[in-house]
Amino acid sequence: MHTRLFGEGSNYLATPLNNMALLKRRQGKIEEAYELSRRSYEIKVQGTDRSGALLARNGMARSLHLLGRHEEALVSFEKVLSEQTQLLGETHNRRLTTARHLAQ
Repeated sequence: MHTRLFGEGSNYLATPLNNMALLKRRQGKIEEAYELSRRSYEIKVQGTDRSGALLARNGMARSLHLLGRHEEALVSFEKVLSEQTQLLGETHNRRLTTARHLAQ
């Protein structure tokens, strides 16, 4: 529905995509979750919502990890952590969560 209303590349579509990705991961549908996170990231990164782009990229990294694509997940988590540190600071909860995922 969001796609029909706002178009495929709309920022209004990115957040529901990311939310659906989280639900798919919880259902064990990891490939679908990765694709939804990737689509959300591609939309967010084109705009000015850096925080939203980082959330979507973090979701991609979580999915990659769950798919056993550990090297790709590691690279993605490291990029997210670096950008979160710059954007949010060392002690922000989101940054600390990413650091914890990276340590796993």
